[in-house]
Amino acid sequence: MKRLSQSQIGVELKLASETAQSGRLNDSIERIDRVLRTNPDCSDANYLKGTILAALQRLPEALSSMEAVLQATPNHAEALRWAAQLSMHIRIPDKPERYARRLVRIQPSNDRALFLLSITQSLSGRWLDSLESIDAALAVRPDELDYIVGRAQLLVKLRLNRLAIEWYRKALEVRYEPQFARELAEVLLEEGQVSEALELLRRVEDSVPPSAVPVVLLGRAYTEAHDFEKAEPYWEKAKLQQRDQTALTVARAKSEVAAGRIEEAENLLRVQLAGDPKGYALYGMLAQIHRATPADATTVEAMERLLREESMHAVERQTLHYALGKCYDDLGEFERAMSCFDEANRLRSVFSPNGLRFDRAEWRANIDSQIQFFTAKRIAELSREGLDAPQLLLVMGMIRSGTTLTEQILSSHSQIRDAGEVSFWSEHFSSVFNRDRSRFDPGAASRLGRAYRSTLESGDPSVRRVIDKNPLNVLVAAGLHCILPTAKMLHIRRHPVDTLLSIWMTPMTTGLQFISDREDIVFAYREYARLADHLQEVLPPEQFMTVRYEDITGQPKLTIANMLTFVGLEWEDAVLHPDQNVRTVRTPSVYQVRQPIHTKSQAKWRNYERWLGPFAEFL
Repeated sequence: MKRLSQSQIGVELKLASETAQSGRLNDSIERIDRVLRTNPDCSDANYLKGTILAALQRLPEALSSMEAVLQATPNHAEALRWAAQLSMHIRIPDKPERYARRLVRIQPSNDRALFLLSITQSLSGRWLDSLESIDAALAVRPDELDYIVGRAQLLVKLRLNRLAIEWYRKALEVRYEPQFARELAEVLLEEGQVSEALELLRRVEDSVPPSAVPVVLLGRAYTEAHDFEKAEPYWEKAKLQQRDQTALTVARAKSEVAAGRIEEAENLLRVQLAGDPKGYALYGMLAQIHRATPADATTVEAMERLLREESMHAVERQTLHYALGKCYDDLGEFERAMSCFDEANRLRSVFSPNGLRFDRAEWRANIDSQIQFFTAKRIAELSREGLDAPQLLLVMGMIRSGTTLTEQILSSHSQIRDAGEVSFWSEHFSSVFNRDRSRFDPGAASRLGRAYRSTLESGDPSVRRVIDKNPLNVLVAAGLHCILPTAKMLHIRRHPVDTLLSIWMTPMTTGLQFISDREDIVFAYREYARLADHLQEVLPPEQFMTVRYEDITGQPKLTIANMLTFVGLEWEDAVLHPDQNVRTVRTPSVYQVRQPIHTKSQAKWRNYERWLGPFAEFL
């Protein structure tokens, strides 16, 4: 059969396109097929046919047409885009990323192509590669909403929640969307920022149809706000709506624990495990809130069996290794426990994005700049221009040093309110102090200090102190004293090896980069300790007080009395019973702070002395 000329093909495809635009898609395909019978390698014909087949939801045939285009014209950008998207919808392994990567190769500055590549990598679970691709797209178009939200979603998958919150907030500044507000509220709840989450969810509830109301999140938010009566109807609706009852159980149990109802949470988890013995998330949570005994042998064996299944994802394995490590620690099988924690950290390090790996030089440079710039003389000079903030109490220290317990104790006092871990200075301190230029900006200090103070201060006359318990405020404590010289700072120090072991043994969603490598943890702690010693020397003792965790737990009455004297408050017996404090807690210490004050976590390093490795430096 004689091949059609280019002009004839043009006429036929123009008519086919018009036919399609009139809604007669099948007639259009018949006309295109007449062209392809004589010119089977015609890229324009195959491309048009592919788009029409896609509109008819005949996706495998549409993909075949696009692949025919690419056989004749390998660098056809639109055909590559279609091929990536179609193979993604059909769920053909490897093909989506292969086509998206080819598209990026020929259009390296095309942000949509980079975003498509990111999506294909994310769908295959390659989140680090996906993050790298979306960062490249953002470099081209930094204000594109899809990319901003996409990055936030990837950070959540990588368990970098605090970074994710920052990116979700950026997205909502670009444009309010109920779905993005819902996603942000979920991450906020994970991080214990209940008030902001509840405010967002109420707005979502008012702006979506009843069928789209996020009942689970509202149940969680009201539970963690201790409004259990309002929470219950949302949980009941959720049970009717949710197919995955295991995920729902975990969500509710987390909220019950956060609100201090440990027994309620444990009952929920055990009931669900009876129906879903492979629910790895159930085991992970149960291990954190329950002290294992020999009676739990069946549960331990079930987790070990699950780990032998090759199909388990690395994140699931990480969760089970942490859970088993905790169980073996409870049972006194310390070598097996350490082996589990080592593997959990190895798996966690796999998910650390290359751009977020621990930079020792950067960490040390930050510490050096704080020590060199903030001398006693300079602090005295700068603090003269500082703001009055008599309500504020900053509880700080290395992570896993006892800051959550301290907050739980102090917030049991009737005149102290806690604000949780406020990330304000992590985000804004660089605007006040320029490390490279060794410059402190009084104007920025005043502006940001007022914003911070107004965020935390309470209008309730019965509240004398408001706690910001962000442990790593210690890294900028000297500058914070210059900004807010009347704010009190309680610095908590724990035995170094117990602190390092606790970091190693605890599943955390923090964005800190050093937590999954023993040498990095040692380096970070050594530099922190150097700064802590400097702060003790240069900050006024009436504003900065260091307290040993071992004294809080070993001599609670005397030590807590000293802390209350330091913050200017009278003794109340409630502070000796932090386990009865019903405030919401979301940090990894949530279970520990629901127990009466005890010394069981002191000198835990002795159990692991044979396996301390680099941690032994601090003995």
